[in-house]
Amino acid sequence: IERCRISGAQLDGIRYQDASPVIIGNLIFDNGRSGIYANGKTAASVKDNVFYQNAMNGISCSKQTRDRIEGNTFAKNLQEGLTVIDASEPIIRRNVFWSHPVAITCRDFRDEPKVIHDPEFEQNLFWENENHVTRASMEINVEDVVLSMREEEGNLVADPCFQSSTESAPDFSIMAGSAATKHGMGAS
Repeated sequence: IERCRISGAQLDGIRYQDASPVIIGNLIFDNGRSGIYANGKTAASVKDNVFYQNAMNGISCSKQTRDRIEGNTFAKNLQEGLTVIDASEPIIRRNVFWSHPVAITCRDFRDEPKVIHDPEFEQNLFWENENHVTRASMEINVEDVVLSMREEEGNLVADPCFQSSTESAPDFSIMAGSAATKHGMGAS
């Protein structure tokens, strides 16, 4: 799935299960739930996409996903930028997470408490999120326990320097010379 505008779906913009699609260079916005909902044993490549104002999250990784989520921009999704559920272990690198209640959340699924894995995330940029990385568990009824942002793994808290982040005319291309461009973070 390459260079598409995916918008207006009642549920998820893209949904796949036990598959490994390549999803590159898309604008995925204003969908009723997730921009992407991945479920089961997956190993997708999700690169250089913009996830904007989806009603739940930009991407939801459920069950046993092993997707590579790299070089994307997550902006103002209404709940999370990225949700990692149960035994999912995506690789999360060089993304920009801006203006979410929670940028990345790791949690178990509804009333089935399980072990929650901490995904591999490095060299990501976080800006103006209420919480950057959290963990929630049904078993211990804990919500939004803030996890370490792992700055030693190259994660940054810095302004991504978008061309424009106004509601009327957003332009999520990143200005030259910003921390994001220096480290190859975010969608081009």
